Amino acid sequence: MTCSCSGRFDGASGTGVTWRSENHRLFLHRRIVPLLPTLSWRGRQHSFVTQVIQTSTEQVTDHTGSRWQQQPRQRHRWRTAATSGNAAAMPPDNTTSQHGVQKLLKFVQDQFLPLALLAAMIIGYLFPGPGLRAADAGLQSLTTTGIFIISGLGLRRGEALRALSAWGAILYGFASILFITPLAALVVLRLPLGSPSLALGLAVFCCMPTTLSSGVSLTQAVGGNAALALLLTVGTNLVGIFTMPFVLCWALGAGNSAVSLAPGPLLRSLMRTILLPLLIGAAARAFIPGMAKWVDGNKKALALLSASLLALVPWMQISRAVSSRVDVSLAALAAVVAAGVAVHLTYLLFNSAAVSLLRIGGPPGKDSAGERRALILVGSQKTLPIAVTVLSQLGSVLSGPVGIAVVPCVVSHLSQILIDSFLVSDWLRQDASTQPNEDTRKV
Repeated sequence: MTCSCSGRFDGASGTGVTWRSENHRLFLHRRIVPLLPTLSWRGRQHSFVTQVIQTSTEQVTDHTGSRWQQQPRQRHRWRTAATSGNAAAMPPDNTTSQHGVQKLLKFVQDQFLPLALLAAMIIGYLFPGPGLRAADAGLQSLTTTGIFIISGLGLRRGEALRALSAWGAILYGFASILFITPLAALVVLRLPLGSPSLALGLAVFCCMPTTLSSGVSLTQAVGGNAALALLLTVGTNLVGIFTMPFVLCWALGAGNSAVSLAPGPLLRSLMRTILLPLLIGAAARAFIPGMAKWVDGNKKALALLSASLLALVPWMQISRAVSSRVDVSLAALAAVVAAGVAVHLTYLLFNSAAVSLLRIGGPPGKDSAGERRALILVGSQKTLPIAVTVLSQLGSVLSGPVGIAVVPCVVSHLSQILIDSFLVSDWLRQDASTQPNEDTRKV
């Protein structure tokens, strides 16, 4: 019996044979070898022939006496290494590292505002020179104008108008945001925070309207009434420009603050620095063709730009405070953090109890939960940009640098975002746990 094969000689390795087709190997092992036990040869001959046939695929000498190189089966080797767990034989895999980088970038993008604010405060404290020069050059007024133009570009009148039917929730939201929650300023002004500027900054933060973006975003994340949240955001920020100077002046006077404030000049300043840019942005969205589509298509980029502009304000204010040789002790900073957290938790508890007692949205259920959660989130948050703008206007009447008064505003803003994020996660877990029970009852 003869076995023909063809291949090429490899003098370097000098081993094996290159088969033209793997069918020869399969033929030998599947057809010839099983027939050997049936042959009536003697044991020694049978063993010899079996060995020759079985090793013919590894090293065979043809009629010329040349040695042939076995064809490398790269695909088979990778498959064998994978099944045997030999990680060293596997080709390099960058999937894990790429996935880690993507997760890091997503985290930075999702939490860009808190990270930017923290970075701005740290840089302003360690390197006050650039921030001081930027403040002296008048950069703060430009950043404030840019922030509220971007906010105006993002206003959607149609979505806000769809929530007008929930008039009970609207009335409570306006009352809570503009008149009830500012009462906390009376208590804050009497807290021993180490510096009157710290207490004043936190009191001003308590008198602010709701946040411009985070309240609506968290309401959408939890499946709440986003239209109601948007209406309260737009309405209270517009109306608050006219009510806040009077509420703030009353709170400072009733709280025995050393700062005296006239509402008229503050109102005119807020209309110029907040209301006018806000209306310019809203008008550009409404009347410039294609502007609304462009804004909606670049929401993430505009949000990052707005957050960057907002971070420039505490950077400049902290730099000015450090340059003035005014330091805040760790004990005072810890007291400010505790006070900011306590104020926000009080807001959450009060609004939660109020919406339940007033039965806003109707009887407890899935439909009413959307309105109630929107009210709890939006009614408990305070906006940072307007607070910083107000403190900038109060620079002439403050006993210390504005940068010191900005610190409790930034700290309270960060703490409210963190606390509300945990609250939203807890609500989502509750919804996930109750959903199987509802499905079972339906069945």
